[in-house]
Amino acid sequence: MKKTLITSILGLAAVGAMAQGTVNFANVGTGGLNAPIKDDVGAGLTTAGGWDVALLVQNAGNWVQIGQTSTFAAPGYFNAGTVAVSSIAFGGSGTFEVQAWSAAGGSSLAAATALALTGVHGLQGGTSASFTVSNLGGGGSPPALSANLTGLGAGFNLVALPVPEPTTIALGALGLGALLLRRRK
Repeated sequence: MKKTLITSILGLAAVGAMAQGTVNFANVGTGGLNAPIKDDVGAGLTTAGGWDVALLVQNAGNWVQIGQTSTFAAPGYFNAGTVAVSSIAFGGSGTFEVQAWSAAGGSSLAAATALALTGVHGLQGGTSASFTVSNLGGGGSPPALSANLTGLGAGFNLVALPVPEPTTIALGALGLGALLLRRRK
C-alpha cells in the first residue's frame, strides 16, 4: 500500500514538472539572437567587471525572477542554460525582461538601486524592454527544446544608478550647525 501511494505521488510530481515551460537564458544563440548588454560607456559587461544578470517573467501583474542570477561569459554575453518557468505551461507564451546590475550592489537590481540611494556611487543597472517569448519548451517525452529569448532585440545599455543630492533642508541644517559652532568660539 505504501509503495503504491509513494509511486502515485512521484508520478504526479513528474507530470507536474513536465507541464512547465522552459526558456534558454542566454542573449546569443540560434535564430539570429545577438543582444549584448553594455555598461554606461558602451563596453560589453565582462566576468571581471563584477556584473550580475537575471531573468524575470510577468506573473499576475508582477515581475518575478526565475532561476538563478548569472554572470557574463564573454563581453556583453551570458549563457545560463535552461530555466524552468513554473507559471507558464509547455507550449505557452509569456512576457519577460532581463535585468543587469553591478554585483557590488547586492543580489538584485532593486538592492543595487536601494544601495545607490544611500549615497554609494559607481553602481550601474538596467532593464531590457519587456518582450514576449512564444512556444516555451519543456514538456513531452522527450522534452521539447527550450525557447530562445529572441524578443530581447538588440540588447541594452546600463545607466549609473541615481545617488541622491543633498536636499535644501539638509544644507540649511548644516549651515545652521556651522553658525552655532562658530558662535560658540
